[in-house]
Amino acid sequence: MSKKTMAFAVNETGISVPLEQASSLRVYSLQSGKWVVSREWNLHDLRITISESIGDAVRSLAVFLQDCFTLVAGEFADPIRQELERMGIDVWELRGEPLELADVIHDDEIRLVA
Repeated sequence: MSKKTMAFAVNETGISVPLEQASSLRVYSLQSGKWVVSREWNLHDLRITISESIGDAVRSLAVFLQDCFTLVAGEFADPIRQELERMGIDVWELRGEPLELADVIHDDEIRLVA
C-alpha cells in the first residue's frame, strides 16, 4: 500500500529538520497527483501540554497524526524512534524540502509494492 499521507517535522522555513529542532508538524496528502498541506500543528503547543514521559509525548504525536502512518524528520532520538515504531508509525530520517521528500518516499513505496 503506497503512502498517501505523510507528516514532516519542519522548521520556520518549512524544511524537514531533526524532531527536537522542529517548530511544527505539517501533514501532506496526495491529492490529484500533488502533495498539499492538509493540516499543521505547532510543536510549541505539544511541548506545553505533554508530561515529561516519552510515551505520553509520542501518544500526543499519534493523536495529531491520526490516519497518517509516516513521520519524516531530519533525525529522531532513539527512544522516540522506538516508541513511534512500536505504535506502527513509519519513521524516515531525511532532511530537506517536504514536497521533494514526499515524492522520494512515495516512489520508494511503489517500487517495494511492485
